[in-house]
Amino acid sequence: MYFSVLNNPIIRADFYVDDEGILKIKLGGVAPKLIKPLSQLSSLLDGSKPIEIHSDKLLLSTWMPPIPSPAFKRFVWNQVKALLHNYYPDMVTICVTDSCPNKCKHCAIPATGRNLMLEPELCKSRILPLPF
Repeated sequence: MYFSVLNNPIIRADFYVDDEGILKIKLGGVAPKLIKPLSQLSSLLDGSKPIEIHSDKLLLSTWMPPIPSPAFKRFVWNQVKALLHNYYPDMVTICVTDSCPNKCKHCAIPATGRNLMLEPELCKSRILPLPF
């Protein structure tokens, strides 16, 4: 399965899912040749196994936007800007509960055993109407 994620003269990124369900990334354009860390950025995703594959979208994990999508393009451009020491927030994570049994590498809140939980109404009224 093929996904054209970015396609402009500066950077081109094509994502392929092979017959074994493994993601392969091919970079093109000017930016990967000029900015060496950009290739390192693609290596974070290259070789991973998507959790869901749809005809129009690819889901790599619960912490990354669907590919392709406007949110994923924003994520990639913010990563490129960060390589140039121009930092922008690219995601917001809200931990609704600390009772998750999983031990994901990217999670900053491991299960604490306290079973704390945000009330859904608090999330809707205070957290979700973000000011930006």
